[in-house]
Amino acid sequence: MPHQRLNPDNLYRAAGDVYSQIVVSAPGTQWHIAGMVPLDRERNLVGENDMARQVEQVMHNLQLALDAVGASAAHIVRLHVYTTDMDRFMAEGREPLYRFFSAAPPASTLLGVARLADARYLVEVEVSAVAG
Repeated sequence: MPHQRLNPDNLYRAAGDVYSQIVVSAPGTQWHIAGMVPLDRERNLVGENDMARQVEQVMHNLQLALDAVGASAAHIVRLHVYTTDMDRFMAEGREPLYRFFSAAPPASTLLGVARLADARYLVEVEVSAVAG
């Protein structure tokens, strides 16, 4: 894999080591995947008012997007997570999201927002990925 994941000793550690502070990528193909939301193929909301279920659907949609370009979670170098309820995300949504990345955590930012495109969405995830 052309990515080097760094957590310098002189910088604070990622909480639970679930993300990398720095990801260095060699030149290669880049993919910037739009925000994935908790909709199924027919645009039905999955997991209304259920943070964990919405995160699972978002990650399923992300996997479908990666599959479409022949990429995997290991290619993801940048992750932005937007949530309308930070406390619920930390309690219920964090584990299914970070399980997706397991051994190759990307550089990550978690943002609390007032609202997403549909008021029923609790979470949205966008990523950038690179293949050498």
